[in-house]
Amino acid sequence: MTATINIIFPILLGTIISKTNFELTALIILGISIIQLLLSFFLINDKKDKYPSFNINKTIKLIKNNKEIKNLLLAQFIFGMTTYGSLEKLKTILIIQSLKTNLNLGIITSLATILSIITIKIYSKIYKEKNDKNIILLSSILPVISVFIIFFIKNPFTIILYNIFYTVFTTLLHLTANIRLFNISDSKIIDKNNQCEFFTLREITLNIGRILGFIVMYLISKTNNEILLNSNLLLLTVLIVLIGLLVRKVKKYEE
Repeated sequence: MTATINIIFPILLGTIISKTNFELTALIILGISIIQLLLSFFLINDKKDKYPSFNINKTIKLIKNNKEIKNLLLAQFIFGMTTYGSLEKLKTILIIQSLKTNLNLGIITSLATILSIITIKIYSKIYKEKNDKNIILLSSILPVISVFIIFFIKNPFTIILYNIFYTVFTTLLHLTANIRLFNISDSKIIDKNNQCEFFTLREITLNIGRILGFIVMYLISKTNNEILLNSNLLLLTVLIVLIGLLVRKVKKYEE
């Protein structure tokens, strides 16, 4: 389902941009992100007969001094600003501006998604039970290298290379972060009594980052300044390295 969305949504986004304008598109996405944040507060425990009542303040007090959880939640905040948020849309805009048609966008996105699926299969076979810190570091650095390449040499080949590197390695970074997220949700500090609160905090953190990223994107869109737009793309891509460093600090909790 996620792979299908990753193929369809960029094409839909590209169509909206081409039919309207960048500013209106940013405003629409910002509105959707605010709705997502509001919905985060409705993640409640429906098994009241078995588990304690929903108490997010208690969970915050419980985890506030845990460095691994703080690193993981900070990584989620940056994910919201970048790969789960405005950076994904900026990448789409870059491809549309460079390659002109939504068809090219669909082909490139489909190719990158297929390669990312293959990469995940390889990871699951080789690194499922192994230390993956070097993979995390590699996955956070390669998208940054590829974005610097397009700032020095911008042509269809480097745009395609950036999209493939970005899609494949951020997908791998998402996977390694999610492994830690779900394993830490079933650890000594997070258990069935406060899992709902923990995932609510994750959604709130992620969506705050997403809203912040789209607010910046919207403000830049009002200037119609391509330099600012490209600078935002560069800065958000560089932040992926910080995500990698934060995720590396969290144990996999694999048995």
